[in-house]
Amino acid sequence: MALWGKVDNEASKPKYLSDELVNTQTGSDKDATIGVDRSEAALSANRAKGLVTPGWTQYRTYTDQHGNTRNKAETLVAFGGDFAGGDNDTIDPDPIITIGTQPTNQSVVEGGDATFTAAATATRGAAVSYQWQEDIESVWTNVSGATSATYTVADTELADDGRSFRVRVTAVGATPVTSNAVTLTVTE
Repeated sequence: MALWGKVDNEASKPKYLSDELVNTQTGSDKDATIGVDRSEAALSANRAKGLVTPGWTQYRTYTDQHGNTRNKAETLVAFGGDFAGGDNDTIDPDPIITIGTQPTNQSVVEGGDATFTAAATATRGAAVSYQWQEDIESVWTNVSGATSATYTVADTELADDGRSFRVRVTAVGATPVTSNAVTLTVTE
């Protein structure tokens, strides 16, 4: 097995071992943090040892109280995508969304239109999607069809005064981001 990690004989006992096993381990114990590429993770010999996920794994071989050799593998960092193997592989981080233009409070005269605007971008060129929400009885609820960077409340009425809105921005692979909440003020 062409693992590209280094053995750490001073590593503390992994948390998944019971106290009984920790207290009965022998000098043949091995602790290692190892890198496993996709082809190595597919090998039946590695799969039998629990090395099934490409990435960095805390691997331990130990002898239990009955003299049986046991293997424990705990994935620390899993590699996905096009990871193939070797020290030069890189994995792009997930996109990060930034709202560059937050929506602002809007004040309009009754009968006028109030337009809220936001602008967001995501790293790695990911396309962003917008979903405007309204605070209805302290629950943020999606506004049907309000999926662009702007949202307009048309033909406002005095009853619209005090309504609160925000926009939720998403992108594939990114953690969603929510804008500041804004208020609509309608006057006579």
